[in-house]
Amino acid sequence: MPGDQSETLDEATAHHQRGELSEAEGLYQQVLASDPDHPLALGNYAALAQATDRGELAIELLKRGVTAHPELGFLHLNLGEVQRLAGDCAAAMVSFQRALAIDDTLSVAHIGLGYALRDCGRATEAVESLRQAVVVAPERFEGHNGLGLMLLAVDRADEAVAAFSQALTLAPTRAHLRFNLANAYRAQGDLERACEGYRDVVSREPQLTEASVNLLITLQELERFDDAVAVVAALESAALVIPEVGQELLNLGNALQQAGRLGPAERCLMRYLEQAPASADGHATLANALKKQGRVSEAMAHYRTALRRDPDNPWVHANLLQALSYQSDISAEEVFAEHCSWAERHVGAAPPLSSSGHRDHQRLRIGYLSPDFRAHSVSFFFEPLLGGHDRDRVELYAYAEVRQPDEITERLRGQFDHWRDTTNLSDELLARQIHDDQVDVLVDLAGHTGNSRLRVMGWRLAPVQISYLGYPNTTGLSTMDYRLVDEHTDPPGTGTATHTETLLRLPECFLCYQPSAAAPAVAPLPAQARGQVTFGSFNALPKVTDAVLGRWAQILAGVSSSRLLLKSPSFEDKATRQRYQGLFADHGIEPGRLELRGFVADEAAHLGCYSEVDIGLDPFPYNGTTTTCEALWMGVPVITLSGSRHAGRVGVSLLSQVDFGHLCASDDERYVALAVELASNLTELATLRAGLRERMRASPLCDAARLGPYCDELFAELVAQAKLAEG
Repeated sequence: MPGDQSETLDEATAHHQRGELSEAEGLYQQVLASDPDHPLALGNYAALAQATDRGELAIELLKRGVTAHPELGFLHLNLGEVQRLAGDCAAAMVSFQRALAIDDTLSVAHIGLGYALRDCGRATEAVESLRQAVVVAPERFEGHNGLGLMLLAVDRADEAVAAFSQALTLAPTRAHLRFNLANAYRAQGDLERACEGYRDVVSREPQLTEASVNLLITLQELERFDDAVAVVAALESAALVIPEVGQELLNLGNALQQAGRLGPAERCLMRYLEQAPASADGHATLANALKKQGRVSEAMAHYRTALRRDPDNPWVHANLLQALSYQSDISAEEVFAEHCSWAERHVGAAPPLSSSGHRDHQRLRIGYLSPDFRAHSVSFFFEPLLGGHDRDRVELYAYAEVRQPDEITERLRGQFDHWRDTTNLSDELLARQIHDDQVDVLVDLAGHTGNSRLRVMGWRLAPVQISYLGYPNTTGLSTMDYRLVDEHTDPPGTGTATHTETLLRLPECFLCYQPSAAAPAVAPLPAQARGQVTFGSFNALPKVTDAVLGRWAQILAGVSSSRLLLKSPSFEDKATRQRYQGLFADHGIEPGRLELRGFVADEAAHLGCYSEVDIGLDPFPYNGTTTTCEALWMGVPVITLSGSRHAGRVGVSLLSQVDFGHLCASDDERYVALAVELASNLTELATLRAGLRERMRASPLCDAARLGPYCDELFAELVAQAKLAEG
């Protein structure tokens, strides 16, 4: 019989509790030398081993314990926990179940079993295990917290909010419970309450890194960019909260690039990829950051790596497709093939839908599908069409994937007969909704841009399906019947072989622009006051390719003392500004002739920046659209280069509407020459500026009554043709 070791065990436990682990370990070993199966010594020593990263020793000690004392539930419980932490969820499940067979009121065993079930991919069973933990010990916050986590894992956010709220009632000082509740609000779609929760956590526990990162991401989703930048500044000034490893590092990198802190984002994501080089999300997120810096070739390499790592990811593939429009060294045939590849990979089989039945409605039913029914450039061009429809002839359906509605959302909502919020609908449920609405014409306004629901268009949900406005290329879908363009963007005889859609050329211009009510009056020609010509471009930075930059440098060299004002959200980033200053310096343009300006949130102030610009420069091969219209409305003529694809010919279409065809260059040399010539006569330029707004107002580009009636007739004819084809 071993001797009584109770005093030695008590002494070991005291050392353990004081953190004197070496002393405690020696005494535990002394007890076990005398009594190898002592249950408390085995359990406590295992806990010490686990705390000092010796999981294998902990498992060995606890297995000795359960072999010698199979009737002691706490040993099975502790063994299950160290097995789960070691990644052996199957063995952990067995140990927790044995503990519960001995005492089914052990709430911690129910909790442990739930986590093990989750780790083994059995989330639904995990929920039930955590529910049982709450039943046997409703006073313990751990059970409610675990239940909330399991409910989030199965997309039951409403119930998760209730569970975390109860946990917080029981333990109001626990910051991680507030963090979990904020996550549940975010999953529920209540982003404002999520932000409040994250801010609360950050104020209580600034070192809880995940809260700062999630706050930043949520502010991006709310498009509260100023607040997001403030959070980034706080992160950067407190290096202790910047993560160094894992998913948290990826999340921070993503949030930084969305906030426009592109240099820090790139460094963060590169660190992440050093740890996880096979991560598709890591490569795709880095690609986004590089693209925003104008480094499109590098971005494309990372998009392609991401797609190789995760070939079934439609988001990664769509980002790659968008980036193709910035490249001049890729053929239209290659662009077409890549779009068709997206459709082949990602559309998939259509869900089972019943027959549509009789479609002879009193009015033609037109559905518009878009994430951009909000303060977005698409709405500037869509609202004139929407308001121009004859409501006696057509019935309008909105399928609105609008994550953050605003005043424009509400204004647009009032012009539809039916408004369907699609943000919480799966593709299958959205398809069923459109099918049940029996729309005659379904128009997608987003293509492969952010938050698009293009996949459902691949399932043939309407007799006539049309791509329009928001995307400058084919969708690649064989089920997309038509694409609306004009004879300038897509001259007759072109595009047939590189589109799955039939191109329908609208008269005059495929767009109708609605100027902002916030636009200030046209300012006098700034060159007359400054004594120097200011060229300008407010386009997204990926459009400013090396070729564009080279031509702009030639223009500056050709106009003495001229300057260039570039405005882009990407210039909020110091590293990006420095890079472009260096690129221009390589072409002989000193930094003093450049002004690189970042994001301006106020619309009137943004448009007011054109008061500093004499001549606008359109990028190529991806022209501006909204930026060109805004420039013209503010009295700034724009020089464009006519390209070979739709994205490179929008400038020709827009300028042709205001009789500025003479400002459309056919080649690079003429592009430079036109800009230099226009800058040489300030008197003529001032006259042009003074009359440009009225010229534009009277043009087809701003004729709000033009497109709606035409499309009513066109869509009705297309539906009639589809019915004839069906027999």
